[in-house]
Amino acid sequence: MIIRNNEINKFGDNYYTRNRKLKLEEYDDNGNLIDTIEFAQGDLWNFYQTKNNNYNDFTIARKKDREHFKGKELVLMKRIMDLVNDYYFGEDTIKDIETIFKEYTVEEIEFALSFKNYAYNESTYNFAMKEYFKIKNMSFYEILKWIKDCKGIYYAVSNDNVKGMAYLEMPTKKQAKYQRQSNSKRIVFLNFRDWKEYIVNETELC
Repeated sequence: MIIRNNEINKFGDNYYTRNRKLKLEEYDDNGNLIDTIEFAQGDLWNFYQTKNNNYNDFTIARKKDREHFKGKELVLMKRIMDLVNDYYFGEDTIKDIETIFKEYTVEEIEFALSFKNYAYNESTYNFAMKEYFKIKNMSFYEILKWIKDCKGIYYAVSNDNVKGMAYLEMPTKKQAKYQRQSNSKRIVFLNFRDWKEYIVNETELC
């Protein structure tokens, strides 16, 4: 076995390298192991950074952490790690995700994940300029808190479920009329408590 000699003394162990080894195994055409190269811990960290592009790659987290969440929670955890992009997987990550699961419902988390493209900080809904910038400046955690504190959101939608303009506050009668006449869309209210859509009566708007 060859052990690659790297400047290991200058490298500080961390979550991904502690008590771990990176090995390169070579096999012959019959599947027999013929050589193994063992890399230093500094090389293991470089491998992680290259594979990970400096964001989390859950596939090389520690075994106990990969197996911590099950079922729906595991699916949501991976989506949070993939989409939010401000997570760097470490020893505190499990606690952070657990806190989210304790404070917010599955529906709230799923809506928050689908509400914005967090990599580009853009909402997936079409807001007017003022509301657009309000949403643009909100982090994933702020979106979750907003969902928890808010009753719901309004948006225009067609009969074949194509969404148009969205509104953080109840739209005016003029706005609803415009959506109906110009875009053949009605205004609905998505209730954040039961996650059902309710048609907004245009005559009740101001």
